[in-house]
Amino acid sequence: MTAKELYEFIQDPKYDFLQTNPHLGDNILFLTVTGSRGYNVANEDSDTDIRGIAVNSCSDLLGLTSWDTFDDRTTDTTVFSLSKAVRCLMHGAPTLLELLYLPPENILSFNPQS
Repeated sequence: MTAKELYEFIQDPKYDFLQTNPHLGDNILFLTVTGSRGYNVANEDSDTDIRGIAVNSCSDLLGLTSWDTFDDRTTDTTVFSLSKAVRCLMHGAPTLLELLYLPPENILSFNPQS
């Protein structure tokens, strides 16, 4: 699934949490499709696994609030905070390592608002 196809896919109202959740929204750095669809081995019964990374807010960085992972099991979407992603990458977590090796054309990038 290309970035353009992913963008169109997440326009479904069931993905509204990507914009309304205070940890996500403008904080999302990128989203991509993983699993069988990410590696072009899906069949008609395959689900669509979406993974992404979002920057931590200033209050997270100051230790006033925190979050590590947002999971929406209904849509098989997981977004990791940048701080959790870095920690997991340092430990070689396959879930995060796979994000480093997906084709760039399959990654939907966002520009954080500053």
